[in-house]
Amino acid sequence: MALPERPYEVVECDHTYVDILLVHPTAKIILGRPVLTTFVCRATRMIVGYAIGYEVPSYTAFLQGLRNTIYPKDMSAFPKVKKPWNAYGMIENLVVDNGKEFIGTNIEQAAHLLGMNVIHARPREPHLKGFVERMFGVMNVQLTHSLPGTTLSNVVVRKKHEAIDPPVLVLDDFEALLVQWIVTRNHMPTRGLDARVRDPSIPSASNVPADEWNRLATLHPCGELLKPEYFEIVAGDKTQRQVNTEGISWDNIWYSSDELAFLRSRSDGTTRPGINRGKFLCSRDPYDLGKIHVYDPQSRKWLSVPAAEDYPEYTEGLSLHVHRLVCARANEKKKARLNLRDLLKAKAALVAESDKTLSNPKNKKVQRNIARFVESNAKARHRSRIRTSMPTNTNDLMSAFEEMESVEAATDAPVLDVTVIGVTDARKPTPKPTTSNATVASVGTRRKKNPAKAKADPVKPAPTTPVPTKPEPATTGKPVAEKLKRLSKGW
Repeated sequence: MALPERPYEVVECDHTYVDILLVHPTAKIILGRPVLTTFVCRATRMIVGYAIGYEVPSYTAFLQGLRNTIYPKDMSAFPKVKKPWNAYGMIENLVVDNGKEFIGTNIEQAAHLLGMNVIHARPREPHLKGFVERMFGVMNVQLTHSLPGTTLSNVVVRKKHEAIDPPVLVLDDFEALLVQWIVTRNHMPTRGLDARVRDPSIPSASNVPADEWNRLATLHPCGELLKPEYFEIVAGDKTQRQVNTEGISWDNIWYSSDELAFLRSRSDGTTRPGINRGKFLCSRDPYDLGKIHVYDPQSRKWLSVPAAEDYPEYTEGLSLHVHRLVCARANEKKKARLNLRDLLKAKAALVAESDKTLSNPKNKKVQRNIARFVESNAKARHRSRIRTSMPTNTNDLMSAFEEMESVEAATDAPVLDVTVIGVTDARKPTPKPTTSNATVASVGTRRKKNPAKAKADPVKPAPTTPVPTKPEPATTGKPVAEKLKRLSKGW
């Protein structure tokens, strides 16, 4: 396989459960195995970003890792790491598997607005993203299998070891060891770059990923980066919401401001073609539900709208996962629409039960639920891992969102064909071609249904014309309760 010529030209991403058990920082009970999301650059074989936590493989976990990958790393939290970790930039092509976290409107829209092609590898063929898969295996051998609390690879391997030290590490301690291992590995020779070193036309090539990164980054420098506040808007959770007299309701939380009231009064007389009257594009950070961003198509600006009235008491430090657990608990007693009082009571009950369960967790499922619940401050912890003082692009992102909102209103379908603005990268010699609504560059295709079966089914014939898909509705109320009820049992 020929190596790409530019850093971040092709980046592989995947999740894995790390082979180690971690404990609660104060209660010292076992919280289970953390989930690691890693990004590896094919051109340099360098690990360029990561995210770790108890969040199950999801778009939220992917979002954390993507943010860490794009922006320069803040290493002040890891004083023992002496060598630099210089990787940052905009990804051109991202190779992922067919997990549900990599399929959907959120990642498609974020990828197009970031100028990134999402490449889905064929199912059950991990060699198509073999660099990140091998990295997981090397990490287990060189790091996790030598630490206390390791689970090793499987039960058979564990039987061959008479004594394995009990878990003692907390998440922050393991993250520090992980970052130190990543930076050390980035400065060690790797066989994957030997072919480039042997090439006589590249006399300055190196088989050390960090050195090769510096060489290629000099030849193909990274352009201006997207402002961090824009990244939260571009890559966050998005939906179309109606603005009424009380503001905007999203998953049982109300948001309001004076600017939003003015936006509603002006939208009542909207005559612009393709704009939904009273409906506006909204974006939120899954790790901070204390505010949302609402796009004003007339002024082409994003309005930051905080939680209404007394809701900040509830939304302070609130993540989407915790909020959905609270809604599920509240819906067990009340099937009607939830108000602030219902949410506060349900949240207090969950906190009390989690504190009680910390002293005697019943099983592994309960341990993982507790771990995800107590990790509600993961966003603040992760934010400290990047630097925000950097050259940023001042180009306006708003016309892309205006086009997205206009076409969504007209076609009632998620929009992917938008002009990528707000991101410039000097490494790209020519602009990438615009892809169609559901077409992305791929190294494989998804499995298709058996055509014989489709013909034999007289009830549901295959459609002869493409049917536009409707945007996914927001998950609120009873569906969330039914889906997440299992997570809250045993708390």
